[in-house]
Amino acid sequence: MINNRLLESLPSETIMRIGRDLTPVELKRGSIVVQSGQPWRYVYFPTGAVIAFVAELESGHRAGSGIVGLDGFVGLPLLWGVDNSDRVGIVQIGGAALRMTATAFNQHLADERFRGPLSVYGAAFFDAVAFSGLCIKAHALEQRLAKWLLLSADRAGADELTLTQEFLASVLAVQRPSVTLAAQVLQRSQMITYRHGKIVIQDREMLEAVACECYSVVRGRLMPRRSMTMLAAEAAISA
Repeated sequence: MINNRLLESLPSETIMRIGRDLTPVELKRGSIVVQSGQPWRYVYFPTGAVIAFVAELESGHRAGSGIVGLDGFVGLPLLWGVDNSDRVGIVQIGGAALRMTATAFNQHLADERFRGPLSVYGAAFFDAVAFSGLCIKAHALEQRLAKWLLLSADRAGADELTLTQEFLASVLAVQRPSVTLAAQVLQRSQMITYRHGKIVIQDREMLEAVACECYSVVRGRLMPRRSMTMLAAEAAISA
């Protein structure tokens, strides 16, 4: 079992072909897999790790702009011939991934059975990211924290998360004390437990009720994507 939904949605012969260029790696929490303004060297298909993309201004202000886990892959701009990233990709939750060189990835894009499903995912991902700026302005911190925890759990495939307050403050574009207060609100309501950097979602239903509407919007665009990529792959095969 690959444990990456995007790869699992590909035709078996495509998986076998690209598999020769996939290398298992272990990504450490806090490590940077892509630097803003730097050329792409590798593409990552997370199988346990979760990578967050962070937009950063010269003033030092930062905000999370997207999150990738076992639902997708890191390296979307390469689909459209963009060699550099405009965001920093930071490992939010350490874990396993499958890595491919950018050179091999570009070669495999010639196969529409590979490129098609990835493009479907890419369109859904960027559509979801478009809500991130609006979310910061429109919703309370407790709502945004609940959303980010749910998205992280979805992409990690687990309800136990290792997340520091510093990192959460960075992706949520607030100060650390604000994250502390927001987490305490969720913990007092027994939606989560939070201790020594470990967050456990105790009541997902309640947490979803607290999360801003952006969570359901993002989930609606990305989570059904598996069936869409299957359709794209089947269309490519029959073409």
